[in-house]
Amino acid sequence: METTAQDDLQYLRQIAEQGEKHPVHGGEFGILWGTLYLLASLYAYATLSGFLPFSNSTVAIAFILPIPIGTIGHYLLAKRFIQKSGAFSFGNRTSSAAWTTVGLSTFIIFLSIFAGKALHLLNLSEAVIWGLLQAVIFSMYSVAYGTTAQTSGDKVQYVYAGVGLAMAVATVFTIGQLEVFLVLAAGVFFGAVLPGIVSLRTS
Repeated sequence: METTAQDDLQYLRQIAEQGEKHPVHGGEFGILWGTLYLLASLYAYATLSGFLPFSNSTVAIAFILPIPIGTIGHYLLAKRFIQKSGAFSFGNRTSSAAWTTVGLSTFIIFLSIFAGKALHLLNLSEAVIWGLLQAVIFSMYSVAYGTTAQTSGDKVQYVYAGVGLAMAVATVFTIGQLEVFLVLAAGVFFGAVLPGIVSLRTS
């Protein structure tokens, strides 16, 4: 059966309204990944500053360990997530797609940088490379939250998008300094952990 342009617009309107009828879920994922990298960033700052008597080489381990731990935790949480009411609403499906893209993009860029340094294909200093990666990640935070705000109707998501953008800018101005790890800690707390807590309390 053929449909008219008006029918198509009505269908899209219904989909958008479906997303607005359900709260945004997924706060547990933000708490999981945010907490892991909050601890990693604070460990990095404390170790490289000399507050902790550990080798600087352990900083790399601190940032690699969250990957397998977070992946396992993410899988377990995902099994519970799909049982939530409204988990498959347009807003939540769009949010899930946006954040999945952020995660995969981050992982691919991370592997590319790691391989590039190992094969001596990257000439930039590690501080600059990882600093730029951090800025890109926070920029993607902003895009993901902005997309979620548009599709779910949850205006608070715009605030989180602003936090991501602010942390990206702060990262740019602290590249090459130890304070970049404090920016990372603040960014994952205010851009992942705290929004996750709020989401769980309101959903």
